[in-house]
Amino acid sequence: MKKNIPLTRRDFLASSACALPIGPAFAQNTWRSLFDGKTLDGWRAIHRLPVSRNPGGPSPARDSPRYQQALRSKGDWKVVDAAITGGQEPPGSGVGGYLISNEKFADFDLSLEANPDWESTPES
Repeated sequence: MKKNIPLTRRDFLASSACALPIGPAFAQNTWRSLFDGKTLDGWRAIHRLPVSRNPGGPSPARDSPRYQQALRSKGDWKVVDAAITGGQEPPGSGVGGYLISNEKFADFDLSLEANPDWESTPES
């Protein structure tokens, strides 16, 4: 049976920056932190561009106001109380971005917690 455990956005982001490498490091059960708790070193923000509402559907027009607004924002990413926090830029606009690592990873386990600020339906 699944349990719904409430998480804050701060808890999610603070814990989501760890990966367990597969291979020699895995045998030692060594976690590598991807976040230093102080800066966004090793991370970069990218645009979250509009996509089709349905798989295979028409792409949004690149000259539409919504698409152009998304091109001007990569979200608002910062470190607050040793956690990565993200938000819309400008606030309330519905426009944000993705925060991705500067490195690429292949085989890994990712441990994270999430507390979205939108309403969700608990699973039974």
